[in-house]
Amino acid sequence: MTLTGKGEFLMYLYDKNHLRKILIKLAQSHLLRGVESFADTFKPPVIVSVLSQSKDPDPFSLKATAQIEIQVLYDFESTAGKKTVQNILSDLLSAEKDRVEKTLLNHPYIKDVHIRLTPFWSRKLPSSLDAIDIQVVK
Repeated sequence: MTLTGKGEFLMYLYDKNHLRKILIKLAQSHLLRGVESFADTFKPPVIVSVLSQSKDPDPFSLKATAQIEIQVLYDFESTAGKKTVQNILSDLLSAEKDRVEKTLLNHPYIKDVHIRLTPFWSRKLPSSLDAIDIQVVK
């Protein structure tokens, strides 16, 4: 919405379902193709907030933001997802188990990590990706 000093008034009105479709399309455009998707199984309301721009040279200017809740899903079983894990692990070859766990858990889509090293006294990852077996559990 923009107000001008000449008494003109400009307003944009959106139906919530239409605004929701716009926001979902925008969210889809930011996903990593072939790796990320999102679940939109619930229909929470669209949240719109209006923030005034006090530092704006135009005192009648307003800024609005809108948001919806979605759950981003990361597919580690996809080719691109497996490559992502391999890229992370390639930087951790020969690293200590604790460091590997902490690094993997820092990834926003990894919730839990179980690392089993053989022989049992080993404390570091192998020095080659070929010696690492990655299993993704949903």
